[in-house]
Amino acid sequence: MIGRRTGIERKPITRKGTRALSSLGRSEFSRLKERADDVFRKFIVWRDRCCSGCRVEINLECAHFFTRSRISTRWDRRCATTLCHGCHGHYTTHTYEWTEGLIAMLGQAGYDKLRMLSQSVPPDRMGLARAAVRDGHAEIDDVGKSG
Repeated sequence: MIGRRTGIERKPITRKGTRALSSLGRSEFSRLKERADDVFRKFIVWRDRCCSGCRVEINLECAHFFTRSRISTRWDRRCATTLCHGCHGHYTTHTYEWTEGLIAMLGQAGYDKLRMLSQSVPPDRMGLARAAVRDGHAEIDDVGKSG
């Protein structure tokens, strides 16, 4: 791969045990990521059934404790909750309140553990995305059969 500005050949960034992003097929991962996001969002809203902030049951959204760009916690059920559109917007712009609320809910040790996990690099991004799709569907199906 040649850099646009420098014209110098660069090798794709790889991590131990993974393929280069260019050889992985970006569109394949993008499609899988979208599907995993959709299944995960539906599962979190289904699990909580109301806003964690104000307890309303309409306009519900999945709120991630840490940015979704951190793949290691993007589909981790411990790192998401349900918020209504209003509360989601509020906490997105008032990050101090959001962090304080998470510490109150999880405890300082629990929050620190999940924050460290969010900063780690997962060995297999595709595997995480596939597991999110598979596990989300299975969880909802299991409860549907028993209910």
